[in-house]
Amino acid sequence: MRDEAAERALEGLSAAELDHQAAQERQAAAQADANAKRVAAEAAAEEKRLAAEADAEAKRLAAEAARLERQAAEDKRAAGLALHQDAQAREEAARLDHDAAQRRAEAARIERQAAEDEDTARLTARERAVRKVARMVLSSGTGTVALYDIEHACGVKQSTASDYLTEARTLIANGYGQEHAHA
Repeated sequence: MRDEAAERALEGLSAAELDHQAAQERQAAAQADANAKRVAAEAAAEEKRLAAEADAEAKRLAAEAARLERQAAEDKRAAGLALHQDAQAREEAARLDHDAAQRRAEAARIERQAAEDEDTARLTARERAVRKVARMVLSSGTGTVALYDIEHACGVKQSTASDYLTEARTLIANGYGQEHAHA
């Protein structure tokens, strides 16, 4: 009987051990399952974080590309405007050059006509020089001419140029300008 009791005790102990071992295995399986779920959740969270970072970086790069495209378009527009302004400035310079050439031609024509008139009137060299200074004063637009310019144009010294200028102003005051202003 003892053997039977020992066998039953041994069976009871084995059953208890087996129950305990099964409980430990269930607990280990539950813990492994919990660990697997935690690791999967962490991996999913990390994947979401990385995806969000990648999405944010893609949006930042797209915004930067759009900004660069806008800047390039603005630079292209500014370059086009600069080219247009340059073309306008060149056109204006050409027009001014043409106008200046026409004025020089007109001044030369007037000077020739004046020389012919002076020849007809049989003026002295001094009277011709004074009339030349008068034309210089009239064509200056301001009514003033530098003595240096008179010296150079008439080939005289400063004192003579000053005398010519004084006489030219008297000549203009006496009406010389009205008869030659539009000639």
